[in-house]
Amino acid sequence: MQVLKTGIIVGAVAVLAGFAAVPAMAGGSLFGRGYTSTSIEKEGKPYPLWHAKELRVDFDHENGSRDVVSWRASCNFYGAEFEVEDDRIVTDQITSSAMGCSPERREREDRFFARFFKADPAFVLSQNRLELSARDVAIKLKQRQGESAP
Repeated sequence: MQVLKTGIIVGAVAVLAGFAAVPAMAGGSLFGRGYTSTSIEKEGKPYPLWHAKELRVDFDHENGSRDVVSWRASCNFYGAEFEVEDDRIVTDQITSSAMGCSPERREREDRFFARFFKADPAFVLSQNRLELSARDVAIKLKQRQGESAP
């Protein structure tokens, strides 16, 4: 009887360990949501967007196997696979569309945000608000209307 109890306990521990070994989605409560910027600051001062009215940021879980953050402020769409490490969004290689923007526009907005996300920004999520910060840039966003939390 003791052998049977030990076998059941060992089996249960193995099953639970197997579940614990399955990685959670990196985005957790971020994924499946879309956000729009409410303010962008660089060095503590407002950072006005040149041609765009807002920065749009989306977190998605694609094909059941990877978490992706994507954003757009101006000409191009950007995206990268990401993981969450210590409340930071750690991005992998960033990809983008290649629309014909002026060099000033690319530098002013597209490259600015690509550098920001490559810096693995810290994040704070509170209900429908998201704050991102990296280096000397802070971005506050709100969840877009009509998009519910998962």
